[in-house]
Amino acid sequence: MGELKELHAFVGKDRFYEGDRIMFRRNDRDLKVKNGQMGNILRVDNLRKQLTVGFDNDQRVSFSHEEYDQFGLGYASTVHRAQGVTVGSSYVFAVGGQWDRHTAYVAASRRVSSLVRLSPKYTTTEAYHSSTTGGSFSPSSSAGGKVV
Repeated sequence: MGELKELHAFVGKDRFYEGDRIMFRRNDRDLKVKNGQMGNILRVDNLRKQLTVGFDNDQRVSFSHEEYDQFGLGYASTVHRAQGVTVGSSYVFAVGGQWDRHTAYVAASRRVSSLVRLSPKYTTTEAYHSSTTGGSFSPSSSAGGKVV
């Protein structure tokens, strides 16, 4: 995981490589995928026009990208699209007037172990971590861009 391979597929105008992180954008009962679910492309089969995707829970799904094309790259997401998604670490770029305490809570609560907040207001990256039990934030001793 984390390394893109040479083999890729074109879906519409987009190119997807083996190793890419993707997010499904529509529920599909037959494939057993849900809107917002994320996984990594394990295999590209251009002969059959199929992708095999592995999920974080070790399940896999194979499908024709000509029949189901409701997915996109899943390396980044808006706060609203990420609702209901849990990730290990989260990077939040907070900019603009759309941020209130509710949006900030949703953004911060998506992650299990670490949160890095990036903001044009601050010159350095502030890294925060929380205990898995209390969920409170405390400044990390490794602030300055490192994820804890």
